[in-house]
Amino acid sequence: MKKLVTTIALSALLLTAIIQVPSNAYSITDTISVTGPKGVAVNSANTKAYIADQTNDRVHVIDLQTKTSIATIAVGDSPNSIVINSVGTKIYVTNYAGHSVSVIDVATNTVSSTINTGLYPLGIAINPAGTYAYVTNTGSDKSISIINLATNLVEASITLASNPHKIAINPAGTYAYVSHLDQGTVSIVNLNTNTVSGSPITVGRMPRGLAIDPTGTLAFVSNSDDGTVSVIDLATNAVIGSPITVGSDPDVILFNSTGSFAYVANSGSTSVSEISFATKAVTKAINVGTGVLGMTLSSTDTNLYVTNYYGNSFSFASVVTSTPTQTPTPSPSSSTIAPAIPESTPSASNSVNASKSVSNSIRFTTSTKVLTKTHRAKLKKSVNVSGVDATYIVTGTAGMLPGVTKAQVTKLAKLRANVVKAYLVKLGINKSNISIEIKITNQGIVPKTKTLGNYLVS
Repeated sequence: MKKLVTTIALSALLLTAIIQVPSNAYSITDTISVTGPKGVAVNSANTKAYIADQTNDRVHVIDLQTKTSIATIAVGDSPNSIVINSVGTKIYVTNYAGHSVSVIDVATNTVSSTINTGLYPLGIAINPAGTYAYVTNTGSDKSISIINLATNLVEASITLASNPHKIAINPAGTYAYVSHLDQGTVSIVNLNTNTVSGSPITVGRMPRGLAIDPTGTLAFVSNSDDGTVSVIDLATNAVIGSPITVGSDPDVILFNSTGSFAYVANSGSTSVSEISFATKAVTKAINVGTGVLGMTLSSTDTNLYVTNYYGNSFSFASVVTSTPTQTPTPSPSSSTIAPAIPESTPSASNSVNASKSVSNSIRFTTSTKVLTKTHRAKLKKSVNVSGVDATYIVTGTAGMLPGVTKAQVTKLAKLRANVVKAYLVKLGINKSNISIEIKITNQGIVPKTKTLGNYLVS
């Protein structure tokens, strides 16, 4: 008999062991008062943070161990973006209303040079070699100032067709990508020739922040007016997939050091969205302060630092870890739908072992069926369509629920697979004609108010 293949997606059958595995589960651990905070940068030793105070035209130096301000440095008018050079000796701050960049000597916490740029400089990026800084001038000159970091002089400028906003440079240092807030586009600049390359890439409305993953494969662009992130394939310079919905008015965006996650500061709300690079889906919303306009990660990816402009504060977020729970692994028989798993602690006579409560009371019981009536109806329909031979894909989801490991996700996915197989056998399908593939993905959001049991039957 001819064997037909039917792929059952997560959205179709909901046959998913939807458990979230802690990866970069950031939670706010502390918040301190800082006036007018915009851009933020952290040194490679992860001991100090530097915050642009736009209200008072200065930079705050924060001791990350004591979580206190240990110095303030006067800079130009309306400081905005801030970066540290690759060796950690100099800090560069764009002074938006001062039409300049301040250079701060880290050893002395003093301004060692002020570099005049174009009108209203905003974004700044340093090339991987650490030899040049590129500054976007958002004023009428519509240009990028190229600063030689050895001389602290503007060596050249690049004129653009419309006002540039933020800028990111690929890991090879060969191209820069520039967002145009007013045009809904991203320009490509060849840094070998200092010329604009090709046509602008159309993204969403009012693009602000952009970031390039460490491999130089993709660029993520935050579209502030749409509340989305566009993904650009840098091999083709084309937008791929659908926009990723994030929070309100997204601005700064960055990748962690491995490129596995991107983080988006939602300046119109009180959150940072975490996006999985693998799935291009939001895996978590991290609650922070009001008006997130600055954000950076520690070099170890263990801490996320956020400036809350409207809240006049600086938040510290750390990776939260917890002890995994024991996942039960009962095996269903071929003649019945396996009882499952979820909610109250079983009695001593119950054959399913309960796990210890973790985080928000993740518990297992045998009171609920794994396959709901809807699940069974969809399975039966797929059998009727494909005949008695079918291949099914059962998905296990890895993500952000504290205390659950990938091994547990795999076990529950296997349990689901066994349940599906048992039901297919009950429908009269020969075991030898059933093929079930298990895939562990890395997407989805599981609110902490939900228990594991809710998701086994959802």
